[in-house]
Amino acid sequence: MIIRKLKKKDIKGFIETLSALTDVDLTEEQAIKIMKKRSTITYVGIVKRVVVATASLMIDQKFIHGGSLAGYIEDVAVNKNYQGRGFGTKIMRHLIRYAKELGCYKIMLCCKESIEPFYEKLGFKKSNSSMRLEVK
Repeated sequence: MIIRKLKKKDIKGFIETLSALTDVDLTEEQAIKIMKKRSTITYVGIVKRVVVATASLMIDQKFIHGGSLAGYIEDVAVNKNYQGRGFGTKIMRHLIRYAKELGCYKIMLCCKESIEPFYEKLGFKKSNSSMRLEVK
């Protein structure tokens, strides 16, 4: 699997892969517009020109911890036809390595309890709790 930053040519496969995580109510054109203005780094895993995995990394410059960086991982998904082959692990390891190279002192993510064992195998531990407020 080749892991690289999301490109315009990946959008159709990216949307298909992301839909394994949740409903994606975007056209390809809308997704391209979002991609162009985001500061978040979205990666895709490609196998034989097929987007098989995706994950996004946000970097936050903190005021605490001496102005250190924190990484936040979101939207980890593996194409339904490619699950169970280690692609999720590979793209996660890539994001973790990149966050470390940038100097992040921590990497956080939120997930459903049913998926916690996957992240625990990568070294993540439960920390505090997550809260959510729907505002629309």
